[in-house]
Amino acid sequence: MNEQLKQALKQEDTILFIGSGISCWSGLPSWTGLLNQLADLLQSSSRDAELVRKEIKQDLLQAASYGFDQLTPAEIGEFIRKACQLGTAAPHEIHRKIVSLGPRCFITTNYDQLLEESLRKWQHGRPFRTVTNKQPFEEADIIQARTLDFVFKPHGDAGDVESIVLTREQYRKLLEGGEWRHALESLKTLLVTRRVVYLGFGLRDPDFLLLRDVLANTWKGGTRDHYAIMADVGSGEIGYWRKNYGIHLVGYQTSELRGGRPDHSRLLGLLDEFLQPMTPTAAAKGVADTSLELTRSEE
Repeated sequence: MNEQLKQALKQEDTILFIGSGISCWSGLPSWTGLLNQLADLLQSSSRDAELVRKEIKQDLLQAASYGFDQLTPAEIGEFIRKACQLGTAAPHEIHRKIVSLGPRCFITTNYDQLLEESLRKWQHGRPFRTVTNKQPFEEADIIQARTLDFVFKPHGDAGDVESIVLTREQYRKLLEGGEWRHALESLKTLLVTRRVVYLGFGLRDPDFLLLRDVLANTWKGGTRDHYAIMADVGSGEIGYWRKNYGIHLVGYQTSELRGGRPDHSRLLGLLDEFLQPMTPTAAAKGVADTSLELTRSEE
């Protein structure tokens, strides 16, 4: 399976689909961490934080709904920008590896701009465009078969609070149509027509469960070149996702850090296996650019 994935990563039109686990390497919160920050904000302003904390253990989307229902649009925008450390968060070594793999097309459910910053830093000679769920004409262009060099953000961008998809009600609007129907149709088209490699997702992430629902409407049992690199997946999970959704899970094992958090550092080594050979000039620049300390993060 790794050899098939390696071949997929050699194709420029393959899509790298990036989840929140990748942003965690730069110190940004996971889904649970984001909602705990939301609960802290509510508590500090004497609002109902306990409702959110209780729901985090059951349903992350509903927890987001309970929390954001208590905030004004201005407060939501400020919270998202702060949580995403907009303007201050820096790409990690793992971002360099991702943008150097070979594919030149990206989709992300993350609101931060780390992927874009990584492309500017490590692929600065290659222009790209960011497309959100508020740009139907741009979306119509990126779904064309030969289109490269884009970052599609169907869940929005931290710089535009009106584009953010986070609560259960917003997810429903995305799935059922409405103002974001073109974003969902563009996402479906890309998932059906392109090879896709998912990174930074867990099987229980709300974003990945949304993709499951989207794929359920398009997966007809044919051959799809979709791969998901995930931590600690078992044979039963591998068989289930291949059979029902056409996704080949490629696993790596984590160890346990002090405090019980998982150590995902083996993912860095796995990505090294897939990196395309670099020219001497690019390799020299890569050494200069990546003289930073590797940190371990929770996916």
